[in-house]
Amino acid sequence: MKSARIAAPGRVEVEEVADLTVRPGSAVVRPLVIAIGGGDTRRVYDGVPGSYPLAPSTCAHQIVGRVEAIEYVGVKPLPFVVGEVAIVRRPGYDGLAEQILVPIGQLIHQTLDTPLDRLALVHQLAGALMAADRLRDVVGRSVAVVGQGPAGLVLDAVLRRAGARQVIGVDPIAARREAALRYGATAVVDPGGGADAASQVAAVSGAQLPDVVVEAAGTAASINLALALVRAEGRLLLYGEPRTATFPLDYGVLHEKQCAVLMSTPATYEAGGYHAYRLATNHLARGDFDFDGLITHRLPIDGAARAYELSRSGGDGACQVVIEFDS
Repeated sequence: MKSARIAAPGRVEVEEVADLTVRPGSAVVRPLVIAIGGGDTRRVYDGVPGSYPLAPSTCAHQIVGRVEAIEYVGVKPLPFVVGEVAIVRRPGYDGLAEQILVPIGQLIHQTLDTPLDRLALVHQLAGALMAADRLRDVVGRSVAVVGQGPAGLVLDAVLRRAGARQVIGVDPIAARREAALRYGATAVVDPGGGADAASQVAAVSGAQLPDVVVEAAGTAASINLALALVRAEGRLLLYGEPRTATFPLDYGVLHEKQCAVLMSTPATYEAGGYHAYRLATNHLARGDFDFDGLITHRLPIDGAARAYELSRSGGDGACQVVIEFDS
């Protein structure tokens, strides 16, 4: 089987390795589709110096795959069966291979017959649902989402459905701003478009800064921009995985605004993540969210390097980039 790993920052090596053997309490899963996210690209390009090469089959964690073999220990209710398509929570990010060995506890049943293109977005939707829950009530509020990659676009849809009066998508990439208007944003702003971003956002939101700002890009610049955009005593949710562990923060602005700072991580890690995945699978099965066209690029495992580059840069109109495998 083919397995990939990151040999150096931005350099992907694909090699042939032996097929896997199932172990007690685990399943061998053959990925069908892997969605590339910010956590993946951070590890590919911005890992800790000295950490490369990364472990084999790193780096991927948003996986939907078919169970090829499974070995339970004891009797389990609602068991997974060979041939079943399942969602994989992969917190170790080691899922970029034609087979992966998965603890049974990392598998989640999907709702029957959900199209694979919808299931590919289940990880993003589960994380966005948890982020919205962390914010509690957004009904009637103005919200800005900084970063309109896949995470930000799905957040737009979730926050609008949760009752936000206004969702402003903020991103320097034109294709992603256009996508934001399709998936839930009521207005968009180019933070590098001449006038300073705070003035642009205030003009769109009615002469004042938004009640709530969600940061969904994870760069030092986007985190400080999110802080600049939230109104005094508003709410700031940090959602994007930071590309670097330390960076300059405009603490004077934070102190002056006295805003509430909240955090939410992807549902892969959260204690309540399983419940969020169940909600997400049900939403996707019913078609509650229309994410048609959000997947813009599909590549094979041999094209993983290109997949990471597109996801990181947003080039060629990239929104959600996926790696697909033969079924």
